[in-house]
Amino acid sequence: MGWYQAGLCPPETRNRIETMDCDGAIHRVYHYLDGEMTVWKRRAIKRHLDECPPCADGFEFEIEIRRVVAVSCREEAPDELRHRIGQALGLE
Repeated sequence: MGWYQAGLCPPETRNRIETMDCDGAIHRVYHYLDGEMTVWKRRAIKRHLDECPPCADGFEFEIEIRRVVAVSCREEAPDELRHRIGQALGLE
């Protein structure tokens, strides 16, 4: 599953009730990055990332990937392509 490997997370951060465990964090990291979760779940993931260096490193890697994509993909689609996509989606 990408940067996550259960064996890398410290035993003390696995399966904790008061915080999110490594499995929960990795399964929700994209929702976290996109701001698509409740405040409570965001706090649980944040606590986990603060306590689990391997997961925090993977999280930082995902942020950097997004940054690179955002900077590299600034090219705009041609008008004809946007029109065809709009038609396919029923927007035009």
